[in-house]
Amino acid sequence: MNPNDPLADDLRRRLRDSEAQLDSRTAARLRAARRAALQSAAAGPGRNFTPLWATACSAVAVAVIAGVVLQSAPSDPETAVQDTADADTELYENLEMLEFYENLEFYEWLAAQDAAGPA
Repeated sequence: MNPNDPLADDLRRRLRDSEAQLDSRTAARLRAARRAALQSAAAGPGRNFTPLWATACSAVAVAVIAGVVLQSAPSDPETAVQDTADADTELYENLEMLEFYENLEFYEWLAAQDAAGPA
């Protein structure tokens, strides 16, 4: 960041102004947190590391999830298209059955007319 940047200067000024308005307890807590962060950084990068077992568990979890996803996905794209077509056909047949039941009274009347003979 450029030290002569007017935006950075404005941000620094606002930060100092807001810091001056803090109560003493909050300011003390912020100073303690800053000291702890500086001590942690000075201790070196080896202090805050992810344990090897956590990394290994994460890798196993990712592998299991990938396996489940790949296992459930169809291996052949044509199979996926056929499955979709079968589902569409089944939906269309269900819609035809619904239309049949919606017009059931008409079909009953028509059957009655055939049974009565020609008029």
